[in-house]
Amino acid sequence: MPPPNGQPPHDARRWEVGVNDRSERRRFGFTLSPTFASFRLSLIGRRARPIRGGGVLGEFDVQLWRSLWLRAALSHTVHSLFDEFAVDEDDEIVQTAARGKLQTTGGAIGLVYALDLGRVRPTIEAGVGGLLMQTPQAVQDGQNGGACLDEGLCEVGLRCGSDNTCSAAPLGVLHGGTAIDVLLGHHWSAGAGLRYYAPTSAPGVFPVYLTVTARLGVRW
Repeated sequence: MPPPNGQPPHDARRWEVGVNDRSERRRFGFTLSPTFASFRLSLIGRRARPIRGGGVLGEFDVQLWRSLWLRAALSHTVHSLFDEFAVDEDDEIVQTAARGKLQTTGGAIGLVYALDLGRVRPTIEAGVGGLLMQTPQAVQDGQNGGACLDEGLCEVGLRCGSDNTCSAAPLGVLHGGTAIDVLLGHHWSAGAGLRYYAPTSAPGVFPVYLTVTARLGVRW
């Protein structure tokens, strides 16, 4: 029964592949996602309403243990803001906020639980990070570039500097989210995701910022 034990003869064109759990496991992942984003917060001089926009989100995943992954994410979204007006005590119309763009750059790190169900891969995520928000120039105190309010207060995403002026500063946030991916092959996947954010200083205010994404990912 030679070659050994009835196996086929050695051939230089043949190569062996180790078949085991580790050889089939994908330990890294990258996802790029066009993003719909919405702020739900009150800005000085503006009516309280959702501030919608869009951008892009990138995520890099590293497998820690079986279904547990570590994720680092970076995003950027742009939101349109418009001139706002109000009637003052003298019944005159005054401008309370300027038109422009609310540009938001976010970074986050978190843990992801991913459950492989054949071709379907749902995930649950939680973590911490920061948002840097750039708003239009001030037309009144407390806004970007304006004087600080009493006790050094500014609107959300701004901090009172040593010159008593409000300027952009990172806003610490907590986030949680979920997503579902469908495998398109051994490496590629597509899906959708949802993520909520709340400030670390007031976690009960939830959500401040939320994103909905269309996901395109690769694992290796």
